[in-house]
Amino acid sequence: MGAKVDHARAEELFSDYVDGELAAPERAALDEHLAGCERCRGELAVLEQTLGSMRGRGPITPSPAFMDELREQIHTRSRGRFFGKRPRSYRLEIISVVTLLVALGIYVVLSMAQPLLFVR
Repeated sequence: MGAKVDHARAEELFSDYVDGELAAPERAALDEHLAGCERCRGELAVLEQTLGSMRGRGPITPSPAFMDELREQIHTRSRGRFFGKRPRSYRLEIISVVTLLVALGIYVVLSMAQPLLFVR
């Protein structure tokens, strides 16, 4: 990497740093920054502590009450576009069937009329 690491870049690198996925030059530059930056050392420590407390836990499943409340909020904020109880509309299916029948009718009429055009 070669370039010095500032606070913003250090924060971008923390996740890969903790996971051990940084290339050697980036790791060296971040280590150099951390040696002289108490603020970034503190932020990295908080990240490591947070990740450490989450490791080993299984998937977190929200309670049914939480999910019901979340659905209600989404429904309210979306003005009923999501999770609303709307009657099913068959408009698209009806239009599709009518279009198909019209196309079939045109095909039948044209196929029956074609031999008549070439009769001598």
